[in-house]
Amino acid sequence: MASEVFVGVVRVALSVPGARNRKDRRRVVVSLRDRVRHRFHVTFHEVGDDERSPRSVVVMTTAGNDPGLIRSILDPLVGWIHS
Repeated sequence: MASEVFVGVVRVALSVPGARNRKDRRRVVVSLRDRVRHRFHVTFHEVGDDERSPRSVVVMTTAGNDPGLIRSILDPLVGWIHS
């Protein structure tokens, strides 16, 4: 018996204006990663790393067989990041 699997994905472009270099920006991203993974239990990946930019793009995902449950995890996550 095949069951459906749903994947929820959130992509966020973070701006780290005080970062003078890649190491400063990475410190902020690692701190955010640790807090997000602990609080929301999602995967967290940094993508599109450009050394010259103060921006960093991250992707957070979760999967399951209930799309309502996935939305109930990702919607608060997006609100928390925006705050």
